[in-house]
Amino acid sequence: MRWTTAVLVPALAAGLLVTAQPASAGAAATCKIFPGKPYKTSSKVIEGVGSATDNCGRVTVKLQRKRWYGWQTMAEDTWRATYHNSSTTIDSSCDGTHDWRVWIDAKKVSSVHGGAIRLTCK
Repeated sequence: MRWTTAVLVPALAAGLLVTAQPASAGAAATCKIFPGKPYKTSSKVIEGVGSATDNCGRVTVKLQRKRWYGWQTMAEDTWRATYHNSSTTIDSSCDGTHDWRVWIDAKKVSSVHGGAIRLTCK
């Protein structure tokens, strides 16, 4: 697991698709969360990026794969987003072919997930 405080460019390159809206119109800061698109870093490892802007409070990001019974969380990280533009990268070992997605939730906004992508690991 790696922590970064860089701008959202790496997360954008990973295929961000969804922006969550503030929970209330009177929110002091504009909290936005971004689930990245999962990608393979090797034949046995999948990574996913979750990013947050402004003061989102506690943020949880999960790397999930689709199973016959629903989405299975393979890796998870929680951090406190109290400054501008923070993100985390999580990874999981993989085997076989599955649909993968990044799910993200923050204290001040509703949870969102990125689009699923089918990846094969050997």
